[in-house]
Amino acid sequence: MRGDRRLTARVYDWVLMAAAAAVVVMGFVGWIGEPPYIGLYTVFALLSTVGVLGMSLVSDKPAVARVLSMVVAGVSLAVVTSPFVHDDASAVLPLWAVTVVVSYPVALRVRAWEMLPHAAMVVVAGQFAVTLDLPWTPGTLGWSVASGLLEYLVAAVVLKGLRALLDRGGRAPIDITSSVLPAALSGVGYAVALVAGLNILYNDPGDPWAAVAVLLSGTFAALALWQYSRAASLRRLADALTRAASETPWPEDEIEDTMLRLVSEHVRVDGVAVEASPGGRRALSAQVLPDRWLVARRRPRDAGFNRHDEELAAGVAALGKESFLRSATERRLHMESVTDDLTGLWEYKYWRSILAGKSRDRMPGEILGIVFFDLDYFKQINETYGHLRADIALAAVGKRLNAFSGRWRFARFGGDEFVGVCHDVRDEADLDEQCASLQQLLGEPVNADGQEIVLGVTVGRTLSVDRDESLGRIVARAERDVRQRKSQRPQGTVEPTDSESVQALLAGGLSVVFHPLVALPARTVQGWEALLRGDIPGRGAVPPPDLVAAARRVGALDAVTRKVAEQAIDMADEACRRLRRRVVVSINLESDQLTWESSALEWIVQRSRSAEAEIVLEVTERGDDAWGDERYEVVDDLERHGIGVALDDYGAGQSRLRAVARRRWHWVKMDRDFLTTHAPGLKLLEHNVRALHELGQPVVLEGLEDERQVELAESLGIDIGQGHWFARPRGAAEVLAELDGGAE
Repeated sequence: MRGDRRLTARVYDWVLMAAAAAVVVMGFVGWIGEPPYIGLYTVFALLSTVGVLGMSLVSDKPAVARVLSMVVAGVSLAVVTSPFVHDDASAVLPLWAVTVVVSYPVALRVRAWEMLPHAAMVVVAGQFAVTLDLPWTPGTLGWSVASGLLEYLVAAVVLKGLRALLDRGGRAPIDITSSVLPAALSGVGYAVALVAGLNILYNDPGDPWAAVAVLLSGTFAALALWQYSRAASLRRLADALTRAASETPWPEDEIEDTMLRLVSEHVRVDGVAVEASPGGRRALSAQVLPDRWLVARRRPRDAGFNRHDEELAAGVAALGKESFLRSATERRLHMESVTDDLTGLWEYKYWRSILAGKSRDRMPGEILGIVFFDLDYFKQINETYGHLRADIALAAVGKRLNAFSGRWRFARFGGDEFVGVCHDVRDEADLDEQCASLQQLLGEPVNADGQEIVLGVTVGRTLSVDRDESLGRIVARAERDVRQRKSQRPQGTVEPTDSESVQALLAGGLSVVFHPLVALPARTVQGWEALLRGDIPGRGAVPPPDLVAAARRVGALDAVTRKVAEQAIDMADEACRRLRRRVVVSINLESDQLTWESSALEWIVQRSRSAEAEIVLEVTERGDDAWGDERYEVVDDLERHGIGVALDDYGAGQSRLRAVARRRWHWVKMDRDFLTTHAPGLKLLEHNVRALHELGQPVVLEGLEDERQVELAESLGIDIGQGHWFARPRGAAEVLAELDGGAE
């Protein structure tokens, strides 16, 4: 239907142009044989019409320009066809028509054919006015011009209204109802000045300067009105941009709509949109982003955009760009604040809000599945492969979890511990099946800087059927389940009753590697920590936690500890002889071995009497509430024998500050989890180091993997550093060979 209306409107335009052409041609044909007399009055009126018409068309206020152009053309017609100016109105009509047709494209700076339909409508309206020739009784030139203008305007309104009826789907070429007051004032001022000047010339032909003065006054009045329109346009531009700027940044989902609204409110457009590329030559285009342009268009026959339109569009586009960039920055900062840097998973605090939303918004009867899991023996992975490779493994875990089923949302709880929630779980069997898939996914080898690492995972799980259940209770239930599963599972490659495997280790499969302890800031080696390694023929390497657990179960823990102590003290004594100074060797001891019933402890005391190296026993400070006074008495006795006792893994797991505050330890070794790039984590590290020093505790920081971390440790006053940045754990022969080469 709309296409039919447009076709009819085009036909109407062609009819008008044909009629206008006929008016011009027939008029000039009538000149053949006897050209009409073109007097001074006619030339004066036509020339002034061209100037004022051009001025009206380039006005910064398009509505005023459209109406004023018609009024000026009508006044010109009324003057040149007045019987006081010319005896034969039809003879001078083609000259007026040519003047109008030429004036429109020149003034609008557009191709002539784009304005021909409108110019043709003005010409045909002029022909109707001349042909109509109502029975007025013109007594004066002014009355004659007024009556002629009225006849013309009636014809123009009829033609314009008919054109609008034929094309309701679009904007009419000229809207004579817009801005009537300024247009009417300008037209009246121009008509008065023109008629007054012609009257003076008519009554007193010998004094043309008076008429020139009157016409100049009218011209200046038109210029003043034009300047007023221009100033109003500037104020409108400033007000629009000021209001728009005061509302920035706009909400991200409203930026495009806001730009379109501002442009459509303050610029006369046929359509405005955000597009991927700039519009054509006639379009108004302003770049917002590299792939987004604000593009406004007018109808082909309409006037072009002026400089103020371009400035408004550019200003709106700049505000839109600022809002887009601000939204992108806020989105990025928000994502950084709620995601874990290493794994790319949600932070636990934000994940709890996700869990709360899923619990609150679930449908009646919908079941949520919650998992809590950690990576098996991840501390040993750190010690074996280094913390940088372990971080690569953690990052791979995060990537795999993010790629897991879309029903799941995972977060890093802390360290190597993770949590997840799944909506719309059918039952316990469904959750078990998904957990099995999760374990299979995470169990695939990880290539960490050329080293293949195989991860194991134990997944605790629980179901939530009550939407009002406490979030803390849900997570705690899943965490208890993972602990229960860990306590019930077989411990690695060493079976719980495999005493033969333990004996095989003691017979030759057990070895010790040494990790240097480096004094800071001098960066000199003070000694080594002895680390247990085990290998069973036909079964391969045994993770140290499995080995210790199995040795405890078969009653061989003291034997394993003694085996480690023998190799450690022998190597340290040899290092003392080669370096000609005393060095430190630290040996890991389980807290339940701090008793004189331990044969390993008795042997270490006996061996210390002949040892050249300083012996330090590192005991984990977890579970301090299980320590009684008798264990602290053992620690005191060990120190009287010249054996130091240090706290290991400070800050890992459920730390107990009471052990730190109760006595002075040989040193307190802080867990590598304190090393972080987050400002709050660094603050926590700084405060803990300061607190330990104020308590008189020497501090060891493990997990130093690069120069930046070493410099951080030095700036915090760490006493001893440990990590792969200094050296990897190596066997005794390799360490001693390096000492022979002069390295410490």
